[in-house]
Amino acid sequence: MFSWRTSNVKPINGNGGKYISLFGANRIIADNLPEGRTVIDVKSIFGLTEIVVSNNVKVITEIVPIFSGVFSPNKINNKEKESPELYIIGKAIFGNVTIKTVGELKKEEVFAEKFKQKILENMVDKINKK
Repeated sequence: MFSWRTSNVKPINGNGGKYISLFGANRIIADNLPEGRTVIDVKSIFGLTEIVVSNNVKVITEIVPIFSGVFSPNKINNKEKESPELYIIGKAIFGNVTIKTVGELKKEEVFAEKFKQKILENMVDKINKK
């Protein structure tokens, strides 16, 4: 609640756990799933839930959005039948659930680092001009 949390999915007999984001943010990392189906239950209430999956994971979502959104790239559902499956159920009420691949997350981190470096360079230039 009112915080940021990162969790790793450690499935036991196909159950990946329950995750609640209430006025906060959850990053759920599901990058090392076993063969077969793993089910996770997410609830995002006035918050953000970000689920990071490996490139080889097939994702199936049954999240009910109420005044919110569920964002998932189409390419994560085009996997072979032999791939691990992440089955996501839950609700998003005035909050969002975003599903990303590890590759997308790394691209965002590289962009953020370059952006931060550019801002620092601009600040130093402005200070030096004074």
